[in-house]
Amino acid sequence: MKKSNFIRFIPVFLIFLAFMACQQGKKVSIDFPATDLALENMIPKPLKVVSTKSAFGLDQNTVIHTSSTAEGFPEVGEFLSEKIKWFTELDIPVNPSADPSDHRVIFIDQADSTVFTGQEEYGINITQDSIILTAKTAEGAFRGVQTIRQLIPESS
Repeated sequence: MKKSNFIRFIPVFLIFLAFMACQQGKKVSIDFPATDLALENMIPKPLKVVSTKSAFGLDQNTVIHTSSTAEGFPEVGEFLSEKIKWFTELDIPVNPSADPSDHRVIFIDQADSTVFTGQEEYGINITQDSIILTAKTAEGAFRGVQTIRQLIPESS
């Protein structure tokens, strides 16, 4: 009786092992403390802050991508990379040729909509895997980078 139960257990165990081996590695979820950017002291203060109930983990796997055809946007990305390095000693590449999917991304994009009417307006969307900064002009992107800089912790 014990031998037949053991023999029935072996195929179930092998199926379980095969299933576990086929699972792709999942990104590690980071438990960030609850934050409310509406309460942060930022200058200039954003007109509107909407909580995404998430936070961005700046680390050695972070990359910055910019609109490569928009005038001034790659330079704004380089400026942000320099400031991140100054604050955290992380060397964040800008527009790297390789694009591994496990990277966290800061994307500085030129807005092609009429949402932004002023030259210095910008929007920032922060999630656990990305920061998306959109602006109509490089001046707006630069202003958005100033906001992002104020959110970087002063110690790594």
